[in-house]
Amino acid sequence: MTKAPIWFIIVAIIALLWNLLGAAMVVMNFMITPEAIALLPLEQQQMYADTPMWSSYASLLAVFAGVIGCAGLLLKKAWASMLFMISLIGLVLQNIGIFVIVDAVSVMGVSVLIMQGLVALIAVGLLLLARMAVQRSWIESSDEVN
Repeated sequence: MTKAPIWFIIVAIIALLWNLLGAAMVVMNFMITPEAIALLPLEQQQMYADTPMWSSYASLLAVFAGVIGCAGLLLKKAWASMLFMISLIGLVLQNIGIFVIVDAVSVMGVSVLIMQGLVALIAVGLLLLARMAVQRSWIESSDEVN
C-alpha cells in the first residue's frame, strides 16, 4: 500500500460529514410526528402519506452505507467500494419512490430535483474515488491478506 495524498483524506472526512448530515436528515424524517406533518401544507402532507415505506428504508440504506463507506476510506479498506455501490442502489430506489411514485417535484419544486442530483453526483464520485484508491494502492485491495 502506498501513502494516500492528503487531499484524499480531506475528501473522505468531508464526505463522512456529508453522509452523517444525510443520516441525521433521514432519521429526522422517520421521527416526524403526525402533529408536525399536520402543520405542513396539504400537498406536503399528502406527499408524506403517499411515500412508500420501501423508499424511506432505501434512504436509510443509502446514507448509512455511505457513512460506513466513508469510514472504510478513512480506514483504508477496499470494502468501501462495495458500500458505495450499495449506497447508490439505495439512492436509486429512494429516487424512484420520490420522483416516480410521489412526484416530489410537483410538490416541492425543482429544488428537490437539484438536491437529489447533487446527492447522486457525490455518491457516484465516492464510488469512483474508492475504486481509484484501490487501483493506486492508497487503500488495501480485497485480495490483500492482513
